[in-house]
Order: sequence, then structure tokens, then C-alpha cells
Amino acid sequence: RNGASAAVKDCKAQYEYLDSFETIVICFDADEPGQKAAKEVAELFGNKVKIVKHLKECKDACDYLMAGKAEAYVNAWWRAEAYKPEGIVTVSDIMEQLLAPPQEGVAWAFPSLTKLTYGRRKGELYAFGAGVGVGKTDVFTQQIAYDLDVLKKKVGVIYLEQPVVETVQRVAGKLDSRLYHIPNGVWTRDEYVSSLDRLAAREQLFMMDHFGAKDWKTVKSIMKYFAKVYDVEHIYLDHLTALIANEEDERRALDGIMADMASLAQSDGLIIHFISHLTTPDGKPHEEGGRVMEKHFTGSRAIARWSHFMFGLERNKQDEDERKRQTTTFRVLKDRFTGRATAEKIGLWYERNTGLLSECDLNAVEEL
Repeated sequence: RNGASAAVKDCKAQYEYLDSFETIVICFDADEPGQKAAKEVAELFGNKVKIVKHLKECKDACDYLMAGKAEAYVNAWWRAEAYKPEGIVTVSDIMEQLLAPPQEGVAWAFPSLTKLTYGRRKGELYAFGAGVGVGKTDVFTQQIAYDLDVLKKKVGVIYLEQPVVETVQRVAGKLDSRLYHIPNGVWTRDEYVSSLDRLAAREQLFMMDHFGAKDWKTVKSIMKYFAKVYDVEHIYLDHLTALIANEEDERRALDGIMADMASLAQSDGLIIHFISHLTTPDGKPHEEGGRVMEKHFTGSRAIARWSHFMFGLERNKQDEDERKRQTTTFRVLKDRFTGRATAEKIGLWYERNTGLLSECDLNAVEEL
């Protein structure tokens, strides 16, 4: 009686009378207030409600009449669709999506990993774990450079234990096969300045300078800002463990963070890569090549529950053979997508002169 804004109030006042009917058809205006009111009234009466779906060019009954489409209005009324709460779909609702052929995700920097995982997909979380100094941040940085240079993607970087200056130096170094972050490296000042100019001109790399702020609320707001303002799709967080360092109940905090991060990835279409510290294993330490397992991730149950893929990096930093010290075993610990990649592994060789990682034959290295 009093317009869309008071629809719920009016219907509540006459609830018993309206609810006595077997079917209730809602035909409010197709503008935002009308559709909002239609949803609110529908929630009052549940499964006996049908909602009229107007033609795109007609907001209300008057528009139909003025356009000479009275019959179309009557037909729309009788074709009113049964109300379904948000989030409920049928096969028919998603038929167009179902008929689209499966698409491979965007590539990794390492071809074998792309083949094993069918690439990376929006809305997914990718967890990385390794011992201290094994090279997980270096793998991240090379992947960032690949996303920028080869895939031409915008990237959001949140490194909580590395200054943004060093992050830029390392990314630029990966792009140029130079170690710009090392004093007296094999490069000139002109090369370095030119590299920074090229990287700045790309306008693809966005970073969080955390100024000591290491809480999930801040990090989440930065991720959303990256996505909404800069159209960033690829996010790199190093590391997750820093976000729970000051929590009284670390497990409960991590459960909440992981659930929230998974929701954010889905809602904003993000590919989120994150690093987790590991707990001390029984037997050989991770820093001496000890095998990484799912249970070693700090707060492993929450990470395993929400991650689409989990990866472990293994390297013996203390091996007497220099070639083995420079070789990392990259192991797939979890593959939610197909399950086929679980337990597969690839070798990564670190070239000290260029700072680049490349695939190598693990069997050949292990025979040394």
C-alpha cells in the first residue's frame, strides 16, 4: 500500500491473510528498490512464492501498457518463477557454464608443474612450505617475474618479512638474470637503473609496505584493494604464519583466516599463493633435506582443508656436494583438482650466476 520501501512492513501486518493462499505472486518494479523488496517479501512466505521476471525494457506494468505489450505482461505473470534463496541453483540455471569446455589454467613458471596441475585457476589457494632458507621466497619471486613478463598479468605482493626495496630488486633481477640485490654483483649501475625504469613502466607490480602491520584484517583489505582498484588477479603472501604470531589461539585464528581467504579468492576471482612455516619434524630437519609433509605446515589442518594445492620444497643446505646444495625437490603434497599430481615431484636447479631456477633431472642429481 505504501510503495516498495514499506512492502515488508505491510505484508507482515497482513501476514496471516496473505499466507492463507496456496501461491503468492510478487510483481514489484524491476528497479533496485522493487527487486530488494521482492526478495525480502519472498523470504517471508518461502516456497509458496513466485516472482515475475520483467522484460528488460519494461520496469513496471505501465511500461508494458505504453509499449503496447499488455499480452507480454500477462505472459510474464503466468510464467513467474518459483522463488529460490540466493545460492541455490539447478542444473538448468548453470547449463551455459556446464556446456563450456574445460579450460586449462594459467601456466606456472615451470612447465612440468603446469602439466601436473593443469595450471592455476581463479578462486584457488596454493600453499607452499619449506624449511628456513630453503628457497621458497625465491620460487615465489621467479613466479612473480613470470606472471609479469610472460603472462602480462598484474601482481599483488605482500611480503611481510622482506622490505619492498629488496622485493623490487629481486623481481627485476629475475627479469634480467641479474642479482641486483647482491653488492658488487656482475652488473652495472646503468643496467640496474634501466631495469627499474622498465619495471616501473609496466605498471603491473603492486606491493604492500606493511610498516609493521601483520594482521589478517589489514592484509585482507590490501588484497581487496589490489583486486578492485588495480584489477590484480595474482596475489603472493609471504608468509601466512606471521599473521597468527600474536594470537592467543593460533589454531582457531588460522581456521578463520583460511576460511576467509578461500571466500575472498572465490568472490574476487583471485589466485592466491601463500607460504607457511613448518613445524620441526621427527628425524632429519627440513634445512638438511628432510621430507616435507602436509602435517608439518603450521596449523596444517586448516591449510589442508582450504588449499587447492599444497607444495613442499626440500633441499639439503649442508650437503658436501655443491650441486646437491643447489638442487631443490619440489613435491606436490595435495591436489584437490584431480588428485593425480599428489606425490609427484620435480627438480629445480639454482644457477648462482643468474639467480634463476630451472627444471632439472632429480635422478641424475641423486646419483651424484
